[in-house]
Amino acid sequence: MSLLKTYSISVDVDGGKLRVPLLSEQIETSGFVTEFGGISVYGDCVEVLGTALADETALDALVSAHVAPTTLADNKVLRCEGIDRRTQELIGEGFEFDSHWFSLSNEAQTNWLGIKTLEGILTWPMGITGWSEEENDHTYYLSQANLTYFIATGMAVIKAAVDSGRALKMSVVAATTQEGLDAVVDSR
Repeated sequence: MSLLKTYSISVDVDGGKLRVPLLSEQIETSGFVTEFGGISVYGDCVEVLGTALADETALDALVSAHVAPTTLADNKVLRCEGIDRRTQELIGEGFEFDSHWFSLSNEAQTNWLGIKTLEGILTWPMGITGWSEEENDHTYYLSQANLTYFIATGMAVIKAAVDSGRALKMSVVAATTQEGLDAVVDSR
């Protein structure tokens, strides 16, 4: 799976609004992308994934003509999708422990819980991979005494992102007008 094309939502999409599931379905059924792998959205960028472009011009036209639904209910769905994306971005930033940064990817979470499960039979300190702007991958030696605190620190970051996203989505659902919906701002 490769990144085949990147679009700007504000520049390349009619009206500057995007409904990810709808556009994804449109691209998949169009046949313009060989082995379509989905789309990723990062801020204003939409990335189209697949193995090859079967018809780049037609794909450009499809994306350009994409019109997100404009009813209050549809706008609520769009807003919740955006909140979910931001929640995942916050989790994707990882967490800091003992002045080092660590991933919160699904794989990393599975690894941390596996280490906790096997805590009694592992050799300590345990070398784990961390990352930072100064050093890409580095080995951090986690002591057994800090294992529970380490995992709790990462889980607290996940919980804060999910809880704040849930509160925003509850406000979105409670909105009864477009103005009320527009007042719900994800400033996380």
